[in-house]
Amino acid sequence: MEAVAGALEFTTGGPSNTAVGRAALQSNTNSAGNVAIGESALTSNISAGSSVAIGQSALQNSNSNNNVGVGASSLFGNSAGTNNVAVGYFAGVSTIFNNRNQTGSSNTYLGAEAGPGTSTQLSNSSAIGANAAVTASNALVLRSEEHTSELQSPYV
Repeated sequence: MEAVAGALEFTTGGPSNTAVGRAALQSNTNSAGNVAIGESALTSNISAGSSVAIGQSALQNSNSNNNVGVGASSLFGNSAGTNNVAVGYFAGVSTIFNNRNQTGSSNTYLGAEAGPGTSTQLSNSSAIGANAAVTASNALVLRSEEHTSELQSPYV
């Protein structure tokens, strides 16, 4: 274990964790294989493993396995969703905080504020592009400044 500036403060066990930044992985007690870089990154994680949080408050309230959040506040509030990837400022949170991914799993959000466009928790969804918002499970939304395209699986 490596810790800097109060990181991993409550760790009592759990191998292969790396934390850099004030309160990074602060609540961790026995999880393994996490990387938290940035103030308050993965700060509420107690026992979940194999997650990566890079950026201030990335995965801040998460206690679930196999998530990746890169960017300030990415996947902030993801309390129980697993296997999610969010890259960008507030990715996985979107422009409406109440729509953030909390328990949804296997989602991909790429771009600043890309995320769920509904408070319903989604699975297997993707939002790509700044401010892209996906509203259904098993769906993909591509957004540019000029237009938004939505693709949905016929197997929904």
